[in-house]
Amino acid sequence: MTAHELEALLHERIPISAAMGVRVVIADHDQVVLQAPFQPNVNPHGTAFGGSISTLALMAGWSMAYIRLVDHGFGEHVVIRRTRMDYNFPITSSFQAVCTAPREGVVEKFIHHIERRGRGRIELRADVLSGGEVAASFHGEFVASSPAGKPALLEEHPIEEVEHASPELRVVNRE
Repeated sequence: MTAHELEALLHERIPISAAMGVRVVIADHDQVVLQAPFQPNVNPHGTAFGGSISTLALMAGWSMAYIRLVDHGFGEHVVIRRTRMDYNFPITSSFQAVCTAPREGVVEKFIHHIERRGRGRIELRADVLSGGEVAASFHGEFVASSPAGKPALLEEHPIEEVEHASPELRVVNRE
């Protein structure tokens, strides 16, 4: 997938990316770099809006997961499960989110789980840079599934049900 193709995909499927002025600088198996201009992402205090910063970082992580999965026939079903943002200093100019591929074997394990169980999780990190410095750091856990959430391989799998538990949902494995 080229940078141009990823940018078109983001603008089509994640419309806020177009409103933010997101541009894809690099999109390959090793690194995703997204850039956002300052002006459409400024808050009333004259700094970059925290929501724009975290959204750009999340899109960089999502893009890395998508690129790595699309080669294996997955990618259409990637969602964020959990995030954490750490902000180091206010951003007062354009900014970039950089997501580097995880260490060897992590992506393969992620894909293996999707093939065997119908879903998998991967943790990704993205740094948000401004003026060459790390202004913020994103840590996210993404979940992907095969189409319809069914295992890609024809094997028997335990049925999973969602039980309601106050105040949150729990997934319980019924064997």
